Amino acid sequence: MIRLQSQIQNRNSVRKRLWNTLKGVIKSIGKNTLMAMTKRNRNTHHKMNLIEDIKSIFQVVSERPKEVIIDDVYKILLLNLANNQIDQPFANGNGKHAEFALTQIFEKAKDEVYIFADSLHSETGERSYAYLNSIKQFLVKNPMSRLSIVLENDVDISESLNFIKALKSRFQDRISISKLPLNYNSFSLTTDNQKFHFTIADDRMVRFEYDIQKRKATLNFNDPDFYASLKQCFDKYQYDSVPIAEDYDQYVLKSMDNLRKEFSI
Repeated sequence: MIRLQSQIQNRNSVRKRLWNTLKGVIKSIGKNTLMAMTKRNRNTHHKMNLIEDIKSIFQVVSERPKEVIIDDVYKILLLNLANNQIDQPFANGNGKHAEFALTQIFEKAKDEVYIFADSLHSETGERSYAYLNSIKQFLVKNPMSRLSIVLENDVDISESLNFIKALKSRFQDRISISKLPLNYNSFSLTTDNQKFHFTIADDRMVRFEYDIQKRKATLNFNDPDFYASLKQCFDKYQYDSVPIAEDYDQYVLKSMDNLRKEFSI
């Protein structure tokens, strides 16, 4: 009897933990997105693989931290969108989730990536080897690919920016880095005067950060219309910006040299 009660309590504990974890996933991704992904995916094979992947994670729910499970499920859902080029908005605010999404954009992109950002500092404050390496591989896999970046601020020293500078020393004109003038009103192109940043690629992929203070963003791997609107913004910013000077100080040069060695640039 005692053993049975213990088993029931353990099962209830696992169920409660599973439900709390699912609530975390829903909060992270968005209820509407999660429902749409299981209903709107026309490819039954892809949908079943997605469901099986998620089930395999929750089968060991009692053995893993809730945060780890949420991250794993999030990545599986995001990869499903990326690999199948599904037109579905996807919440992408968490720092680690943001870098994972950006890594996927570079991995899936073939021709062009455009970035409008503050200073390319890390979303998490930590080094993301996968993200930096995906930028390099994007340029390596297609000799005609191009990376264009417009920054609002290049004063902050960031490893990501130094990495781009190191890449530029190899790939030359295939990379452009420019900066907007001081006090430039970059949000004048919006109706609500809300500042935003974005990364877009290959006429369809979009990561749009609509709240730069809280790092709230939406992601879509197949939204040509939104891409076209943001590309117009980018063209305007690039026209009004000036190239970043390449007379780097000793700190930047040393950082670039270390990055060249580490990433075999």
